[in-house]
Amino acid sequence: MKYFEISLCSDSKITGVKNAGQQVQINEDGFSIEKFNKIKNFFMNRSYWEKANVVPDFEVVIESASIVNKAKLTDFMHYSHHMFGCPFMVSEKVVNLFNDFNISNHYYYNVFLKKNGDDINGYKLMHIMHYDVEVIDFKNTRFIAEFDNPENGRYYTFDSFVDYQNYEGEHTLNISEISLNSNFNDTLDLFDLRLGVVFVSERLKKAIENEDLSGVVFSDKINVVIE
Repeated sequence: MKYFEISLCSDSKITGVKNAGQQVQINEDGFSIEKFNKIKNFFMNRSYWEKANVVPDFEVVIESASIVNKAKLTDFMHYSHHMFGCPFMVSEKVVNLFNDFNISNHYYYNVFLKKNGDDINGYKLMHIMHYDVEVIDFKNTRFIAEFDNPENGRYYTFDSFVDYQNYEGEHTLNISEISLNSNFNDTLDLFDLRLGVVFVSERLKKAIENEDLSGVVFSDKINVVIE
């Protein structure tokens, strides 16, 4: 199965906001202090590699959020404060479409969203359990120095995840080709890798395009190899 990276659109003509800014602001002062602190401690307050890949043991509801000035409503939306494991705020149309596909373990959290004081119904925050590093064959995964041309770029490989974590070179590294081992479920239509990339299958990509769902873009720059 062919996979594509899926990410939020940064085109201001689509989102209404410049510089890849957020369309939605989660309003801390619209929560009770206790409820917001629970969300903050679980989703926001730990470093990236310390983030837990577990379901919170409390009900998650985004009790107050608003569309920022000039932002447009899209089916997938940028938001802030960002919550680890929750790459998208999505419309009801996205939820309904995803119900027909094989999505890796995920949860939807209700969002009380307003625009200019009016309620906007149907949006959810999507929490995706990420696939951890045990599905990645690091020896056969290639990274490239950021901004390098693929034709003559500086490529890096690592013997293990630990070696990758210990990399201290001068270049930020991007994934060029990722090799997924037999621990990976190759029937999935959407999955989130611990390395910070969300992928969709070609058939889900086509369905999103056919439904004209707005707010995301696709890229095949990362070659996904399934062993």
